[in-house]
Amino acid sequence: MENEYLEKEIMRIYLDSKKRYGAPKIHHKLRENNINISLKRVQRIMKKLGIRSIVHKKFKPCSSNKIM
Repeated sequence: MENEYLEKEIMRIYLDSKKRYGAPKIHHKLRENNINISLKRVQRIMKKLGIRSIVHKKFKPCSSNKIM
């Protein structure tokens, strides 16, 4: 596989997911499309392209009562 083709496919999947997918999910989508590639290679290409998944922290409720 050519790197240019892989870069375009990775970027397409990344943008289709609204920048939410990381390397494992992109790797899974590529495998579903019969593109045989390793997870490490997906990670390297994503790093080269400067893309990362959007990570949201879990909501932790905080009480407004302060115990003294």
